[in-house]
Amino acid sequence: MSEINGELFVIVRNQVNAAPGQSLTLADLAELGGDQEVIGKISGIEAIAHARMHQAVSALTLVRAIRAVAPKVKIHLMGATRTVVEPIISAPKRLLWLRTALAAALLFVGSGLAIMNFHADVDMPTVQRAIYQVVVGESPERLAVMQIPYSLGIGAGILLFFRGAGRVREPGPLQLETDAYQRRIIQHYQRHEERDE
Repeated sequence: MSEINGELFVIVRNQVNAAPGQSLTLADLAELGGDQEVIGKISGIEAIAHARMHQAVSALTLVRAIRAVAPKVKIHLMGATRTVVEPIISAPKRLLWLRTALAAALLFVGSGLAIMNFHADVDMPTVQRAIYQVVVGESPERLAVMQIPYSLGIGAGILLFFRGAGRVREPGPLQLETDAYQRRIIQHYQRHEERDE
């Protein structure tokens, strides 16, 4: 085999999904750039023989794998210093739908109860009656005139808050929290892996 020369840019991914025991190549763990000839010869190199669940893989592991095959390649490391191997969850679709439906029902009932308890605490009918009287000038016979738009407004407000109104690229609060949670999980596994080394 001829000696491999050239430059290689290695952008380590933050997270990789893999089945337990799966073999992972350099191309699986990092995005490779630079000389196409070098990428073609190096991308298929096995970096991890048997992936473990929640395994943190150091960027130096990738460098060692490259150096074993191509010691003269100039390597430029970029991105994360470690990547976390997350397990691929393979559950039957019917089970996933059932779990999703149960979680949605639980959240729906829980949020409904929270709103009803809040309304009971602040005596919402009295508040709505007072608002109606201030705006219209007389006491309402029925509160449906206030309660129906108020209920629709709560639903519309929740949708606008979590989904955004016509937002194309700007992430919503839920997406930001999900990303922050993912980063904390990755940091946890990286610290755990460092203690084990």
